[in-house]
Amino acid sequence: MKQFIVKCCKVGFLFYLLLWLIQIVIDIGLRQSEDDTYYNWNKLYNGEINADILFLGSSRTLKHYDPQIFDEKLNVYSYNLGSNGSAFDIQKIKRNAYLRNNSKPELIVLNVDIGSLSKSSEIYNKKQFLPYYSLKNYKDMSNIDASVFYEYLFPMSKYRENFDLISLSLKSLIGIEEKNLNTIKGFSGSNQKWNNSFENRLKELNGKKFDYSKFNYKERLSFFETEVLDINQSKIPLLLVWAPEYVGRQYLESDILDKTIRDVKNVANKYDGVEFIDFTKDSICYDTYYFYNSYHLNKIGATKFSNMVSDSINKYFKKVKKSD
Repeated sequence: MKQFIVKCCKVGFLFYLLLWLIQIVIDIGLRQSEDDTYYNWNKLYNGEINADILFLGSSRTLKHYDPQIFDEKLNVYSYNLGSNGSAFDIQKIKRNAYLRNNSKPELIVLNVDIGSLSKSSEIYNKKQFLPYYSLKNYKDMSNIDASVFYEYLFPMSKYRENFDLISLSLKSLIGIEEKNLNTIKGFSGSNQKWNNSFENRLKELNGKKFDYSKFNYKERLSFFETEVLDINQSKIPLLLVWAPEYVGRQYLESDILDKTIRDVKNVANKYDGVEFIDFTKDSICYDTYYFYNSYHLNKIGATKFSNMVSDSINKYFKKVKKSD
């Protein structure tokens, strides 16, 4: 019986090692992939970005800040690391990975809004993180998603519902992957015109505003300030920008919007090298021509907005140079 148990343990251990080996191969394939999900992550982890100006944030960064405009107007190399569904707690994972593998930027532009302050209940588009699980990001990942603990412990469990990724990895490894890239320097502009999602939302709300009664405002503002302090302690100048929102949406957020803008400004004023620019009162917020929904600018709006932020950064750089 003893020999049988020992034999089972040996077989189990060998199977465990085999799963680790398979997982490492799948990880390597995805880390070479040029699929849109992994392209920018791979550049980030390979230390191939090294931007002068780095844009961080959620989909409102991804859709609003066009690095090509900033590069041309400011004669810099900029990059957009915004991603869909990313509140500040998820953005932290990407920012820390960037700073571990790339040189410090001359300026970080962090988009701020109520959505980014929210606490993530899940890791949105979790598959983007799978090839890069490590002890360095374990704490931040597991704080959001408890299943990450088991995925770190049991090899291949993280790919249990992602057979498409296994296929993508193998195609990447043998060189038959089709390039699927929808971003330019991380920016993903939208050619959509104003759609009806806002009007539909108004019907659903039936005269009510957005409900923030379950929003732990104090805790989330504290988390945000911790993030600002973390960047500030890295000696990286930080520009907090509240990008335009359609004025109709601002009305729905009005229970906490002004208070949040005021508190963000107060946080910025606490630290040297941190400034805040608010575009919620700009005329662009009153014209649906520049939006495809109430929260996101289309490509026309993003071009206009990127030019506006470029001018603000130019003034910021001149101010810093003058103070030196």
